[in-house]
Amino acid sequence: MSGDERETLETVIKQFLSLYDELYETRIQKLVFYTEVYTITNYSRRVTKAEFKPYKYGAYSTDIKHTLEEMDGINRRNTVRYGNRTVAYSLPDFCTPLESDSPRAKIIQTIHDATKNVLTEDLAQFSKDSWLFEETEYNHPMQFEEFHEALERDSGTKERLENQLPDKEELSEEEIELLCPITD
Repeated sequence: MSGDERETLETVIKQFLSLYDELYETRIQKLVFYTEVYTITNYSRRVTKAEFKPYKYGAYSTDIKHTLEEMDGINRRNTVRYGNRTVAYSLPDFCTPLESDSPRAKIIQTIHDATKNVLTEDLAQFSKDSWLFEETEYNHPMQFEEFHEALERDSGTKERLENQLPDKEELSEEEIELLCPITD
């Protein structure tokens, strides 16, 4: 990832962390993936340039894992959950307020409102049921451009996703342009 792409991913992670007391990596992974599917479906754009691959527990991004490990300005708490060692991430109490009117922040708030009571396992299943997961060989990069093309070709797939996902957040053309293009 380039420096700008990494900064964008950090901002997205911090936006999600700002809405919770703490999050575990697995939930962050699933929230960002869900947000990518929502953003491509509704705006033909992405919120990050994180690469995802299909793994045992659904869509997984080493970009997110490495960003979480190396990020400044977040708290990490080692813990054991369900018999496994993990890390809980949170923002410090003195954190600088995050921009709340950016297009990413608006989308993340929409995703949060729709998923705050959804189990992480259900978000993982959403990723496993996705076109991206089903059409990508295990441990190979998911092709977001091909996913977008499939949505454009098959209105039924797009309509099913629109019914599954939260309502589209109204963004201006200028705001949509601030999101990441699907292709490089």
